[in-house]
Amino acid sequence: MQSDLNGKSNLQIINFFSFVPACRPASGSCTEGRQPSTLSLMSLQVKNLTKVYGFQKAVNNISFEVREGEIVGFLGPNGAGKSTTMKIATSYVPPTEGQVIVGGFDVVDQPMEVKRIIGYLPEHNPLYLDMYVHEYLRFVGRLYGMRGAALKARVNDMVELCGLTIEQNKRIETLSKGYRQRVGLAQALIHDPAVLILFLLISLISFLISTN
Repeated sequence: MQSDLNGKSNLQIINFFSFVPACRPASGSCTEGRQPSTLSLMSLQVKNLTKVYGFQKAVNNISFEVREGEIVGFLGPNGAGKSTTMKIATSYVPPTEGQVIVGGFDVVDQPMEVKRIIGYLPEHNPLYLDMYVHEYLRFVGRLYGMRGAALKARVNDMVELCGLTIEQNKRIETLSKGYRQRVGLAQALIHDPAVLILFLLISLISFLISTN
């Protein structure tokens, strides 16, 4: 991972270690037929990124690269631009200046392509509390085009991977905060994304522990 935090930015980017994802595309999932990135092994490129809200500069001209197999994290005080940078990288918020490319796709010009290849767990976990765990994961899988036996197998894999076996037949509203976080992680992984973006470091650590 290479970084060049230009300007007066409080955002720091650290490289934890290289990691080869354990998840492989499931048969029938939307990741089949994914076009190879034109950036080779570059998962994420941020070039001179700036975001301004009114008179407030949330992100100040930052640049960095993340290659395939790397795990990185953002460190910084409140207002340093951590959340804003992730929202831009997931095509939820447009940049004021600069460019972000994820898996070879521009987040402004190709937002749907970006969203198909990323898994995203934001600050506020996107859960339907009245759904059961299995039901919710099947729902998310169908949104990504998964069907039939492939979807059922993938849901079962995510339940096991994220430590949800005991809780899988419960309504999400009855789960503790920790288990809700695991459900959110499972939905981020359900379609075997090429790039995984997690808001909280604890989510990343829990995922790594569960895969080793």
